[in-house]
Amino acid sequence: MVAQVTENGEAQYAATHRFARISARKARLVVDLIRGAPVEKALRDLETCLRRAAPMVRKVLRSAIANATQASGLEAEKLFVSRAIVNEGPTFKRWRPRAMGRAYPRTKRTCHIEITVSERDEVDETPRRVAEAVAAAAAPEAVAERKPAETGSATAEPAPSKGEKEAARPKKSADGEKKAKKAKATKKTAPAKSKKKKPTAKSAKSSKTASSKTAKSSKKSKSSGTAKKKKKKN
Repeated sequence: MVAQVTENGEAQYAATHRFARISARKARLVVDLIRGAPVEKALRDLETCLRRAAPMVRKVLRSAIANATQASGLEAEKLFVSRAIVNEGPTFKRWRPRAMGRAYPRTKRTCHIEITVSERDEVDETPRRVAEAVAAAAAPEAVAERKPAETGSATAEPAPSKGEKEAARPKKSADGEKKAKKAKATKKTAPAKSKKKKPTAKSAKSSKTASSKTAKSSKKSKSSGTAKKKKKKN
């Protein structure tokens, strides 16, 4: 089926497959792969697609390409899929026999596949290519300008050497060195001070108990001595 439609001055060539024995949902999954793609790429994708609707869609696409090339003599390389839709068709109702005299309904769906092909406008790419060439030529110059600035900043402040660091340190006088040596010698010869242990809570309790025991024993001895003296007098 040939259908030449003009929209905004553009010629479009369509082909349809009506009452395809497949559901519209399954066919749309394949049509979505080729929408907006060049014709050659769309054919390659459909050849490698494993879905059941792929052969149906491929036949419709080839028919649309043939309509475009035979009607106006266009080249297939310049064509692309401008429109691809799948509409639902009538549903055939059938019955499946089941046990005990029952029957289950079965619905066999159909769809209408429509693909439109149009010529892609040639775009003059010379301005884009010129701009890319100018940018590529200017890039090395910018890099060369940056490198001297970076190296100059690095050499302007070199790291100080060990000799410069030692020279920058303040030198000690001879008297100061002698005093430091004497202080070290006195520290070595000085006897270590014995540290007195601080009485702990346990030691304090033990001392208190010992003192209380001695006081009680002295009182007992005194009381026994006085009792003996009283007996002698009597």
